Amino acid sequence: MSKNPLLPSLEAQQAPTTDMTPVDLKRIEQFEANGKMGLATVTTVEMERMMQLYLGGKTYTQISQIMRCQKDTVLYLAKKFNWYAMRMEYLADLEKNLSKRMIEAKLSSKNFLLELISVWEKKIGRKLEGYLRSDNEAIASEIDLKEVDKYLKTVEMLHKISGDVRTIQEKAPMIGLHLGEGVTVQRDGDKIDISPKESAIKSKLKEWADFRRMEDEKTAKSKSDIEINRNKKPDGDEVNEDE
Repeated sequence: MSKNPLLPSLEAQQAPTTDMTPVDLKRIEQFEANGKMGLATVTTVEMERMMQLYLGGKTYTQISQIMRCQKDTVLYLAKKFNWYAMRMEYLADLEKNLSKRMIEAKLSSKNFLLELISVWEKKIGRKLEGYLRSDNEAIASEIDLKEVDKYLKTVEMLHKISGDVRTIQEKAPMIGLHLGEGVTVQRDGDKIDISPKESAIKSKLKEWADFRRMEDEKTAKSKSDIEINRNKKPDGDEVNEDE
């Protein structure tokens, strides 16, 4: 069966899995081959800061310069803990939350315009009712056409917004506190929701802690094996330290 030229290939449909260049990947291989020198000095605080910088849009070079560490170390950590997938997930959640916030902003604007329209209607309507009751031209002349124009423009703005408002399926949070770039804490009663950025970083920090623990165990076992071999005689017998 021949391929349909109008259909994109599977390779074209696949999303990229990394933002590293072949040169970066080669540097990681060399870093591992050299024993990952300098990795043991990276603290949890530094790891968290690196991920924050990455999610904030910094490049691997910029992160290494800011953190004053080797770029190879940053590249290794990024590949080991899949920072790229973390960023894609974060951006997807950010886009979803941004869409909800835009809808909420439109609804808030709509509510404001409705209140403003009520003010104009009350202010202008009082004079109209007075004129209709008395047929007094003096009352009619008191109606400010500039205010009528503002009223009509406000109604027009409301119609434009109403044509683009969608129904919010989820209840909006009672409180939203913006604490900086990409960091948001929202509270609804007793429930506190942390932004995807902080949640993603916490997940990676747990992986980092597990990784460091395994590396420390390997180092301790290696030292123990060296000590055992050092205390053995050439024929395999243990060395008696009292001799």
